[in-house]
Amino acid sequence: MIPLKDNQDVAAFLVTKHSWKGKYKRVFSIGTHGITTYNPDRLEVTNKWLYSDVVTIASSKHSNSAANHDFTLVMKKDKKIDSMKFSSEHKCLILTEAFKYRHLFAEKPKDIFRYQAYKHHWSGTRLPIVLEVGPCSLEQLDPSTHTLLASYPYSDIQGILPVRDIPGGFVLAVGGYSRLHLFSNTLDHQIIINKMLEMASLTMSISIKVLSATITLDDYHNQRFGKYSGDQHQTSLSEFMVHKVNPARHMEPMRRTLCLSDTCILERDPQTYSVVCLRPLSDVFALVRDPDHPQKFAIEYLNGQTRTYLAGERDALLASLVDGVRSAGQRDVHVRSSRTPRGWRLGPLHHAVDEETEANHLK
Repeated sequence: MIPLKDNQDVAAFLVTKHSWKGKYKRVFSIGTHGITTYNPDRLEVTNKWLYSDVVTIASSKHSNSAANHDFTLVMKKDKKIDSMKFSSEHKCLILTEAFKYRHLFAEKPKDIFRYQAYKHHWSGTRLPIVLEVGPCSLEQLDPSTHTLLASYPYSDIQGILPVRDIPGGFVLAVGGYSRLHLFSNTLDHQIIINKMLEMASLTMSISIKVLSATITLDDYHNQRFGKYSGDQHQTSLSEFMVHKVNPARHMEPMRRTLCLSDTCILERDPQTYSVVCLRPLSDVFALVRDPDHPQKFAIEYLNGQTRTYLAGERDALLASLVDGVRSAGQRDVHVRSSRTPRGWRLGPLHHAVDEETEANHLK
């Protein structure tokens, strides 16, 4: 079977297909133009659907949601509606990746749930934003252009906490180390939270915890970086002046001080020395040294995100980063000359590839 024209695979997963013939392995690949399945032994195309033929993709309903790895792809076929059932332990990631292309699906969403809100910025100011409650994630949009600024997948949200001294304030605890993000909307905050719970259950069959405990604005500032909020994680061993490249948020590269501590990479504002963002060194997957631009490099993280910078001392910075990441326990970190082709890797970056896949690659 011929692959989809001009399609580039952006995320691939080894799944089990359930059909009348029985259960067998397939590579389920999400691409720029559609979804493709491959035979994992020979990597030949076994099925393909343009997004314009995809009706939806959703978790299969089970009474035991803890062990629910099943999901169903519903598509148009010869003017009829057909479906295929698959299962994977990475079901939530597969759905989250697929729904990034929901605007291309055959059936557009009937309702778009968008709310005016404020995001509490690292500088202490409140920034007006738009929150969109999507099928698989809460999305932070630019209020004027509706450009996507940040996405908070429901499967990454450890809990939602009300903020008692901010009207309509609530905090999302996100990721493995409970990074806190504070939003506020005086009128609709409860509607936003309820809609998130509904979407997470409807699309992915997962539940998000809404904690009965409340926190204050001071608690948020003190615990913003979760378990890495203490001084021992934020005291620099080395610092480098960089410019961060992020066209969605800033037209020009922003000056930052990139700091390495024993456990973390921190970006600080050069004028106030405030921490702009922080990530554990152990979350780094790879470093990308641009072969064409003498100052450009990127950091690829295990959650699939990438951050790009410019630095005069690029190679000294990369050498320090490699040492720091390896010291933090991530021994597989490496320096590449191009981005990791995600469509060629079967599964998420944070999960080791199984032996069967490695054996097929060697063959």
